[in-house]
Amino acid sequence: MRWGALVLAAACSGPTPRPAPPVEGAKIGPATQPPDSLVLALSNGYQLWFTAAREAQDTTGTKCRERSIEIRKGDQRRLVPLLYTVEAPVPLTESAVTARLADHCRSGVRYRIDLNTGRPTRLGPQ
Repeated sequence: MRWGALVLAAACSGPTPRPAPPVEGAKIGPATQPPDSLVLALSNGYQLWFTAAREAQDTTGTKCRERSIEIRKGDQRRLVPLLYTVEAPVPLTESAVTARLADHCRSGVRYRIDLNTGRPTRLGPQ
């Protein structure tokens, strides 16, 4: 029994394998995200920023970068969920803006975004 334990201990104590070096020209890590960008500042202190980005492509193969929207006021930050756009939001009221949902690099359905909650609500078919 003692020999079996020694053999097992010896087998488990070998050198730790090292990861293979990266292949020349291979993509390493996630795609670089562009910096946050202020796109709209309202007189009531709300600011709308483009934050995260995703690469997209239209039907002709032309590529674009669709951006998410974050609402900021003072030290509060609220990400607008599930809405990526290629256009800057447009003021609607003191507490709301509109933005168009991006669909393969094209502006699509218009949404009303409540600045207090960040919640987007669809406004119509187009």
